[in-house]
Amino acid sequence: MARKKLSDMTPYERVEQRMKGMTWEEAESVGVEILARVLSLHLYARKEGEEYFTKLMEKISVRADEYAKTDQGSMTLAMAAAGHKLQMKEQEDKI
Repeated sequence: MARKKLSDMTPYERVEQRMKGMTWEEAESVGVEILARVLSLHLYARKEGEEYFTKLMEKISVRADEYAKTDQGSMTLAMAAAGHKLQMKEQEDKI
């Protein structure tokens, strides 16, 4: 299958391509930076305040739930949960 040109990708596809190979912590850091910039625009430039923040959190929660219910999302989250459980067990065993 031919690779899509950057100009033919959706914004999400471009971000996803750049984030391949990142750890969950690195991806979270990128997400926080993006959300901080968007939130500051709505809070400080557009003066939308609490209403915007509430809508944003609702959209994030809905999207997280949708992702968790996809085949890819449920598999990814299951593997992450298993890895986290092993990591916690290793830390517990060191004590």
